[in-house]
Amino acid sequence: MDVQPVFCNKGDFKEAVISLKRIDKSEQVKKQNKELQYIISILDTALDNALQGIVIIDQHGMIKYANDKFLMHWDVNKKQALNKYITTITKEDSLIKILESGEADFSPFITSSGEEYFVSRLPIKKNGEIIGVVAIGLIKGRAGIENLVQKLNLLESKVNFYKKQLQIVSSSRYTLNNIIGKSRKIIESKEMTVKAGKNNYTVLIVGESGTGKELFAHAIHHASSYKYGDFVRVNCAAIPKDLLEAELFGYTKGAFTGASKQGKPGKFELAHDGTIFLDEIEDMPLEMQSKLLRVIQEKEIERIGAIKPIRLNFRLIAATHENLKEMMEEGKFRKDLFFRLNVLKIELPPLREIKEDIPILIESEQKRDSIKITSPTVKLLKSYDYPGNIRELKNILDYAVSSCSDNVIKERDLHSNICNQVINKQNISLDYNLKKVSIEAEKNAIMNALRSTENNKTKAAKILGIHRTILYNKIKKYRLSIYREA
Repeated sequence: MDVQPVFCNKGDFKEAVISLKRIDKSEQVKKQNKELQYIISILDTALDNALQGIVIIDQHGMIKYANDKFLMHWDVNKKQALNKYITTITKEDSLIKILESGEADFSPFITSSGEEYFVSRLPIKKNGEIIGVVAIGLIKGRAGIENLVQKLNLLESKVNFYKKQLQIVSSSRYTLNNIIGKSRKIIESKEMTVKAGKNNYTVLIVGESGTGKELFAHAIHHASSYKYGDFVRVNCAAIPKDLLEAELFGYTKGAFTGASKQGKPGKFELAHDGTIFLDEIEDMPLEMQSKLLRVIQEKEIERIGAIKPIRLNFRLIAATHENLKEMMEEGKFRKDLFFRLNVLKIELPPLREIKEDIPILIESEQKRDSIKITSPTVKLLKSYDYPGNIRELKNILDYAVSSCSDNVIKERDLHSNICNQVINKQNISLDYNLKKVSIEAEKNAIMNALRSTENNKTKAAKILGIHRTILYNKIKKYRLSIYREA
């Protein structure tokens, strides 16, 4: 059978193509509508199965959606509620007020059966205009609110507890409030600590052993922007020189014999976004001082055995009980490192220079140990010089607490060394006073003898019972300006 070709003009062909496109577009629309209906059905199912009652109204107050949890309180179904004005169903106008004000609200709502719910009402906006309101019933009754508050309080307590535990484990334990003392020198040191906390400069803390250098370092860390990071303490005197570099900068796996297979981060890496405290910095070897200087300047370290440096962000605080200037002049401490460390300096006074703080320090220990101290004992403790400073005072009190009876510390409960030092000090003071009195008496006797003899040294020496040459020497020694040559 022969198939005859069909010929059509250009216009018919164009019309046929347009028809095909319409059919194709129609199919696409159907497909998109089908997908849209599927998504709507999923959302509808999800909202219907929600634990809370949900209702949505448009800008005219007409109900456009309500799930079963909402409708069950009004004894209506979806068909009866949809496209109805909200107040015809709920008998209250809280959602209409949200339409008018445009402000969200969280307040109680009473259902037709008298049940109370706390409802969140939120305006729906499009291009800045309110096009509706959604209401979600969140909590049933005031008992629900109270229960939620209790749970939140419990959760907050747990969070605060774990925060404190984390701080104890990995961060600073002390703040400025832990620094006790009202003497002028302590107040000045605390003021410098506050200033140091407001910037990120390197800090050098100088003071004798036992004056609380680490306590101040903790306080600076806690007052700074690095307080959420770790506080890493390094005692430069306690680490063997051969291990100091590995401890500070870490090492890669297999960097040296005996090195961990996984490698190990150094103290500077652990202090990233936190504070590193280098105590007893004077004991750092000279070769390590040059490496430390580079770390401070560049804010980067290289693990032993590594090829690439590691960029870090940290705050550095150093402490010493030595005179670094003298060490620098003797060639025992690098000048460039000293000037890099000595940006902010906090000098802590020895306890013998702030004895007015001793009663306050004793009082704080009393509260801690729930003990009493007699007034004569406090007076004796104030007379002691404390070569070990505040640390020694605490040790003395700890010893006394273990020795005393009835939780009352008396003079006899203190270590004998304290009493002996105070007695020796009093004897020295007494000897000095006697000597001073005798000198004043001798000066007065010479002046009186010179006055009575009208400055005749020979007669004055005879009255005093001494040789004329000795009289001249004493006049010169005491710089007596009363006499003049006869």
